[in-house]
Amino acid sequence: MRGKFIVLEGGEGAGKSSTIAWLKGKLPKGKFIFTREPGGTKNAEEIREIIVAKREDELDTLTLLLLFEAARREHVLKTITPALEAGKHVVCDRFSASTYAYQIVAGEHEDLKKFFLEIDDLVCDDVVPDHTLFLDLDPNIGIARKSESGDRLNVFDEKALVFHESVRTGMTEYLAGVPHTIIDAGKPQEEVRERIKEVILSLTNHG
Repeated sequence: MRGKFIVLEGGEGAGKSSTIAWLKGKLPKGKFIFTREPGGTKNAEEIREIIVAKREDELDTLTLLLLFEAARREHVLKTITPALEAGKHVVCDRFSASTYAYQIVAGEHEDLKKFFLEIDDLVCDDVVPDHTLFLDLDPNIGIARKSESGDRLNVFDEKALVFHESVRTGMTEYLAGVPHTIIDAGKPQEEVRERIKEVILSLTNHG
């Protein structure tokens, strides 16, 4: 039986990565794999380093979009599809909704929307999330959390607040047309994590 493809989405500081790390010790062993975007394969991780690096000469939106899609193609072909076909459930930190929210909406490139939808469809080759969990959080709180975490900030973390507000808008817009669950990431961490675990176990019939 084919596995389920589940994605965690959200803005900066929403807690996706730390929640996935926590889930590794809470979900049934041997049934799940955990991955991230951009990344998930050696080649895709190398592309990630190009994407998130700080530089004086910033990459333009179309360049970033193409890099994200190149990394996604590697990820889909070499990690996600083989795992699903082997009956494993895939839990991924970000996917297409993030690209749409960050590059098209927050990047103010509505002119690239049609191109994005076409190339993303080609890249994913019918591999789409069965369900997305959107960790929704006020961008003011998210950025404050990220700044206080001590983690290295990347080129997206340091964008102005209006950019992150647009990311939230873009996520909401994209997810309106696909199966998803909104998680209030402003609630206590333990409550948020338990709710996410509950949804994933239900989706994968492990509840």
